[in-house]
Order: sequence, then structure tokens, then C-alpha cells
Amino acid sequence: MRLFVALVPPEGLRRDLERRGEELRGLCRRGRVVPWENIHLTLAFLGETDRRDAVERAMGRAAGAPFSLHTARPGLHPGHEPRRTLLPTELTMEESEELARLWFRKLEGLCRFRPALALDRCRQLGVLTTCLARGYVARHPEGPLTEDDAALIGMAAPFCDIGMLGLPDPEDHREEGDPRHTILGHELLAVEGDLPLLRYGAEIALWHHRNADGSGWPQDMDGEAPLSAMLVHTALRLQHYLHYYQGYEDALDRAVRTMKGEVGSILTEEMAGLLEETQQLRAALL
Repeated sequence: MRLFVALVPPEGLRRDLERRGEELRGLCRRGRVVPWENIHLTLAFLGETDRRDAVERAMGRAAGAPFSLHTARPGLHPGHEPRRTLLPTELTMEESEELARLWFRKLEGLCRFRPALALDRCRQLGVLTTCLARGYVARHPEGPLTEDDAALIGMAAPFCDIGMLGLPDPEDHREEGDPRHTILGHELLAVEGDLPLLRYGAEIALWHHRNADGSGWPQDMDGEAPLSAMLVHTALRLQHYLHYYQGYEDALDRAVRTMKGEVGSILTEEMAGLLEETQQLRAALL
């Protein structure tokens, strides 16, 4: 559940803001105007959480002094050109692919400081995740994911450990066991709005170490991991065992058999079932 704390302005003000948005839309290359009934003033963005009761209790105890609001003329952020001031509310698949490539080039420039973020490993993780996600879509044609979602999740997967860049010791090979990197990764990728690539990236970063039995991270949040993170988690386990069995001609088959023994503790039956698509996985690894 995506939660935030916001104030809802009076209807008249919201309708006026909608009209102003319509006037500005002609100056933009793309984007859409928020309907007046959805206009709000965000006070705090909480992100993905199922702890609705806890949030409601905290809000019930909150108090603050009254304040007034007023609108002014539209403006630009200082130092920005008009075409760069608005964050688009949606991207085409081609634009999402270009954004993922841009972020990967940036990650490449920083990986030399983090041995755990090997680029070949990140690329392979994206390939494996895409294969598993497409297998899920094929098994659930009426389910929650589309082919585009599968592609976006595969694009986001290589950034699951990007939060390691915020950990203090670049030479510490135990950093993969530091849960802080999941929080840092989520904070880096989470944005207000609905850019699917970044939304998937943020939830994957936060939840990709969550196991089927509820162990792992995050430990202070109830419920199971989002589907995108479960797919990346499965791909990470597969990647781990492929490395463990490297040198064997049947490394993939050995990895799959080992992972079938993790059902109920590490993997769900649904995720383990996707490993039966061994021909597609084998092709993806070539």
C-alpha cells in the first residue's frame, strides 16, 4: 500500500489549479493535468507499507499550529530550462529503456568502489529476472503483470543493491549482509508520482531480501514482498547457485534442484515453479 500524508485544499482552489494546469499543458512536450479532485498538498511521503493502523494512530496523536496557503504565478526551478522542470507522469517503453541505460552507465562509473556491484553480475541478474517475469506472465495471462511490466522489472533488477553505494566501507565484502543498503536503495529510487521503472526499482531495492517465510529484510514490515521483488529474489538465488555450481555441465539443473528444496522457507511454490522453464533460462544464459 502506497501511503502519504496530505492536505486537501478547498474545491474552488483545486478547480482553479486544474485550470492553470490546462493552460500550462500547451507549453509541455508531454504529461497530463491532475484532475481537480486528486489535487492535494503532500506533507509526508511514507512509501510502500501495509502498516495503515500504525499510521492512523500516529496521525491521531499529531498536532500543529494553523497556517494559511495562497497561490502565486507559475514559475521554474532556478537554473533549470523549461523543458526539464516537469517530471513526466508516464514514459513510453523506449523512454524507460533509455532511462535504464542511462542509470546503468552511471552505476558503471561507481562500481569500482563496490566490489559486490560487479557489472557482469548486475547484467546477468537483469536477464534472469526478465526471463522469470516473462514466465510468470505466460502462466498468468490475466494476472497482475503485462509483458511491459516484465520488461520493466528486468530493467530495474540490476539496481537492487544500489544502496550499497551509501555504505561507509567500500572494501567490506560483508556489505551484502548489511540491511541498510535496502533502505538506502529505496530512498534513492522512490519518487512521488508513478514512473513504473522507478517504482519497481524502489520496491525491489527494499524487499529483494525478503524470504517466503517472512525472514530476511525488511523485518519491521508485515506481509509478503511485492511480486517484482519476489522475482528478483528468485533470480538472485539462482545466480548464487549458478556461481556455486560453476564448472559443472549441468550447473543450471543442479541449481534448480537445490532451489526446489527451499520452497516454504526461502521461496514460494509460485516462484519455484517458474524455474521449470529451464529451456528459457538456459537460452537466457547463453
